Amino acid sequence: ETIEVANFVLTKAEESTSILLDTANLIISSNEQKKDGIIKSDHLFQDTHELIKIYSELHKYRELLRNYPSNAIYYVEMSRLYISLSMYEKAMKHMEYALYLAPTNRYVIRSAVRLYIHQGKNEKAFSLLRKVSKMNDPWLLAPEISLTMILGKPQNSANKSLHIIESDNYSPFSITELSSSLATLEFEAGNNKKSRKLFGRSLEFPNDNSLAQ
Repeated sequence: ETIEVANFVLTKAEESTSILLDTANLIISSNEQKKDGIIKSDHLFQDTHELIKIYSELHKYRELLRNYPSNAIYYVEMSRLYISLSMYEKAMKHMEYALYLAPTNRYVIRSAVRLYIHQGKNEKAFSLLRKVSKMNDPWLLAPEISLTMILGKPQNSANKSLHIIESDNYSPFSITELSSSLATLEFEAGNNKKSRKLFGRSLEFPNDNSLAQ
């Protein structure tokens, strides 16, 4: 059912948010890799220079962690580098360290969610986002709403997300992704008037995600 919903989102690409499309693409990609029985690299290395650069970055972050072992961001960056090498077990291990060190850090959480989805751990990504939902962070509520749509889960955060947008307590930039996600949700529900209004809010100070619709 999750694959069917993801395919449906891709057929409605022009009406879906970038976050929603990204989630759908990662789910489809993960499913195809499982079918093939292989793990495909995210990057095809043109020459050894790129490999050397990645391993050099890994060495740099290892050295940094020797001096700053509690820096969660360094673990995230190492995880991202391991993903580039298709070393997903190490990537997951380092991301879990990052979450342990900074369980409420927005950047760490969003990075972890993306990795989980990439690995087909959609329920784990959903569980993490629901766990931090009480933070009322618009940058975390946006992917929660998008993933909830993909998985067909109850939308428990839609009302409070709308309240956040209407409260005027956040800058237009801070709510651009959340407005876009809610606009897509309203559009799917057939509420075109609300959808247009929310899309308008998302374009007041757009980023790449809110523009790519």
